[in-house]
Amino acid sequence: MKVISKKNKKGTDFIFVKKDFPSVTVLVLVRSGSEYEEKKNNGISHFIEHLCFKGTKTFPNYKDLLSEFDRHGIEYNAFTSYEYIGYWARGSYDNLDNILFLVNDILVNSIFPEEEIEKEKGVIIEEMNLYKDTPARYIWDLFLNTLYGDQPAGWPIIGLEENIKKTKKQDILSYYNKFYNSKNIVVIVAGNLKDKDIKKIFEKFSNIKEGERSLKPEFNKPKLPKIKIEKKEINQFHLGFGFLSFSIKDKNYIVASLLSKIIGGMMSSRMFLEIREKLGAAYYIRTENDGFIDHGYLATFAGIKKELIYEALDSMVSVYKSIRDKIEKDEFEKAKENMIAKFIMSLEMSTDYAWFFGIDKILKGKIEDPKEIIKKIKEIKIQQVEDIARKIINKNNAAISLIGEIDEKKIRKFLEKL
Repeated sequence: MKVISKKNKKGTDFIFVKKDFPSVTVLVLVRSGSEYEEKKNNGISHFIEHLCFKGTKTFPNYKDLLSEFDRHGIEYNAFTSYEYIGYWARGSYDNLDNILFLVNDILVNSIFPEEEIEKEKGVIIEEMNLYKDTPARYIWDLFLNTLYGDQPAGWPIIGLEENIKKTKKQDILSYYNKFYNSKNIVVIVAGNLKDKDIKKIFEKFSNIKEGERSLKPEFNKPKLPKIKIEKKEINQFHLGFGFLSFSIKDKNYIVASLLSKIIGGMMSSRMFLEIREKLGAAYYIRTENDGFIDHGYLATFAGIKKELIYEALDSMVSVYKSIRDKIEKDEFEKAKENMIAKFIMSLEMSTDYAWFFGIDKILKGKIEDPKEIIKKIKEIKIQQVEDIARKIINKNNAAISLIGEIDEKKIRKFLEKL
């Protein structure tokens, strides 16, 4: 594998991953997302992501645009996160020219027809309703809002219904023109590339308009602990219980990720064994550590049997406290091996490599060799993980979110036990 990082005269970053894959992936990341928004336009990044597939100067009718992707057997999609928007397509190497043309077309030549803007409002509102009717998904949004509060880090990526309803074409164009520019974009191409392809890719994306790099609003450390309950009559309680952690740039981020594995990131982890296997209180339960440019969290999410909610919360507190007190050598080594194996398996296709190097660049401002990541994991000492556990697992760093009919006062007592 050979990774080449370049920048053109306009300031656009390019990453070329030359590796013998059966497919080639083109991924474009835009430095934007819900953490770059204001309260009054929260949701506009995601709205634009949808609209870029609704017609271009080349294909004014969106049906023709989508048919062109499908004609060549190209997989394609887009996504919006807190700190970036992504557009990607994957196909055979023989179709590289078509992939480059189509990804560039939706990125640079989208026309945002007014009739499609109005229709897509309904689609996005139904997407909101889907999330709210899927508490195992919605609890994640609710937890981040509980943890971070009323600031961009705590707002939903999909936005607010009232914002979507009032959005006009001019709002779309103003936001698009501000963020979709040469210094906010990273182009990643991964596949069995030839030297001639690199020149071709530079030329294909030379039409991105020039502009200035956008900066995120300042992140404000929230006052904790916090509890938020969304009362709803459902068959089980859905719970998010966690803590402020580290940004993806922090040297402790990888240690906290290993800690989350030990807590609840494996089927033999403490949370899984205690809550699902021993108590029989949950079908799904997982602990994750996630990092952003200037903040992060470590949290456990679960769907809990109503009759066992208090026993489950008590057990979760006990697991967190036991992790803070001591980590066993066997579970530490097992988690390291698991983390390395899962990381290796996450890099199997051209899309995986495009994603890995692209996210590195747009969030960390640099790219790392996967071998360096594995080396860092191997070098983690058990004492480091115990130190991080003691640092972040405490009630003054905690938040609990819950969906279901329950009294907040009864939940608060469990925070006091930490």
